[in-house]
Order: sequence, then structure tokens, then C-alpha cells
Amino acid sequence: MSGETVYHEDFPLETTRHGQAETAYFTFCYSPIRDENAKVLGMIDTVMETTEIVRARQRLVSESERYRQMFENAPGFMAMLSGPEHVFQYVNPAYSELIGFREAVGRTVAEVLPEAVEQGLPRL
Repeated sequence: MSGETVYHEDFPLETTRHGQAETAYFTFCYSPIRDENAKVLGMIDTVMETTEIVRARQRLVSESERYRQMFENAPGFMAMLSGPEHVFQYVNPAYSELIGFREAVGRTVAEVLPEAVEQGLPRL
């Protein structure tokens, strides 16, 4: 009732559904309702349940972490590149050792491995 708009995204609340306790997530937006003199008379509370979005995001993070660990622990050297410029997105420890521990992530093959460019590797 102070007259400020308040916004809470993906706010966790303990609820009971179908006889079982669970955490549900909601996005709340509280806005004041004013009279013609700008006095706060009340508020409007807009609520949207975001439980499925939050859980999908959590599953994605979990799966991404699992893949990152698999990539990290692969027995061979591996690198992930993107785009026509061949930008390193990720290198595993074996690949990092292979290229002499050069800083690669976020840089192009041409920047990190100019010798590979001379050998025509990016064209392949």
C-alpha cells in the first residue's frame, strides 16, 4: 500500500496439491490503484504460475551439466566450435593439453591455432 509496484519472478511457495506437499513457482506483480488525487485505494495483484517453466529450466540445467561432465571426462581430446568463424565454445582438458594450454574459449581457430589455418584446416 506504499504506492510502489512490486514484481517477484518465479517465487517459490510450498503448496498442497492432490494431498501432497510440493513447491510451486509463481510470478507476482503488485500495482497500486489510485484515486483522482493519487491516493492509494487498493492494489491489483497479477499472478501467473510458472512451475512448469521453472522445472523445465531446472531439467535443462541438469542435463547441460551432465553433458558438460561427460565432455570434460571424455578419454580423448574434444573441442566444440560454432559459426563460420569456428569460434571455440568449449575445450576439454585433453584438447587444452594438446594445443599447449592456449586460451581458446571465445576465440577463433585462426586466433588460437594459426598453424591450422596455414594447413587449410578451417576450409575442411
